[in-house]
Amino acid sequence: MYVDTHIHFIQPPVANGQDGSEPVAATKSPRRLFADVAGSLAEHGVSACVAVQAAPTIEETRFLLGLADAHPTIAAVIGWLNVRSPEFADDLAHFVGDPRLKGIRVTVPELCDETGQPWAGVEHHLDRLSSAGLSLELLVWPGFFERVLPLLRRHAELPMVVGHLAFDGQSHARWHRGMTEFAALPKARTKISGLITQAEGLSRERIRAYVADTIDLFGVERVSFGSDWPVALRGGTYADVVELFEDTLPARLGEDDRERVRANNAATFYGLTVNPA
Repeated sequence: MYVDTHIHFIQPPVANGQDGSEPVAATKSPRRLFADVAGSLAEHGVSACVAVQAAPTIEETRFLLGLADAHPTIAAVIGWLNVRSPEFADDLAHFVGDPRLKGIRVTVPELCDETGQPWAGVEHHLDRLSSAGLSLELLVWPGFFERVLPLLRRHAELPMVVGHLAFDGQSHARWHRGMTEFAALPKARTKISGLITQAEGLSRERIRAYVADTIDLFGVERVSFGSDWPVALRGGTYADVVELFEDTLPARLGEDDRERVRANNAATFYGLTVNPA
C-alpha cells in the first residue's frame, strides 16, 4: 500500500511560478486531472494521495479542493497562499475550516530576500499558519538552505516538509550540510519524490546514497513516498517511479519500516484514514 504525498493536477492556463522553479515545470504539462492517473494509482495500490499546488494562485487552492470533493482518493491538499500579502490572514481564514487542506507550499524567494531577511509580514503569517494547525511545504534546493534556515529555526514549532529531498544532483557535501541542519528541526520532514527527473543521469548507486543519507538524517519515521506526477512523466511512467523508489530504499530497512515510508508516515502526518487499495 502507498500514500502518494506529491501529485499535481494541471488545468491550464495557470500562472508561472514566481521564481522560475518547479511550478513552471509542472505547468508545462498538458491538462492533467484525476482520471489521467487513477488507473496507475489503483494498479500500484495507492490508497490515498496528496494534491500539491503547481501554480501560485489562490484559485489553484480552490481547484485542488474541488478535485478532492469529487475524488475521495485525493485525501489531502497542499495549496498556496500569498505569505507576503496583507490579506493573508483573511485568505487563511477562508480555507482553514476545510479539513482536507493540510498546508501550503511556497518557494524560498517568497519567504525572504537573497540575504535571508524575511519579507514584511512573513514571520507573523507563519505564526498564523502554525496556530491553524497547518504545515509549510518548501520548494528548496541546497543553495537556498543557507538563506532560509535562520527563519525556519525561529518557527521550529511549525511542521515543515521539503519535497524531492531538496535534491539537485550537484554537490553532495552542500546538500548533506543543508539537509543536516534542516533535519535538526523537530518537526521537519521530507519526501522521496521527484527523483526520476531530479536524478536524471545519476547512477542508481548515487541515488541510493542520497536516499540512505536522508533516512539516516531524518529517521525512517519522517520520510514519505511521493511520485511528483505528472512532472515525473518526463522521466518515465508511474510504474518506473515506484520501481526507482523501491530499488533505492536501503536494503537494511525491514518490511515494517518500508511500510512506514510507503504509507504510514504520511497517514500519520496528514491525519489520514487509509485502507488498502
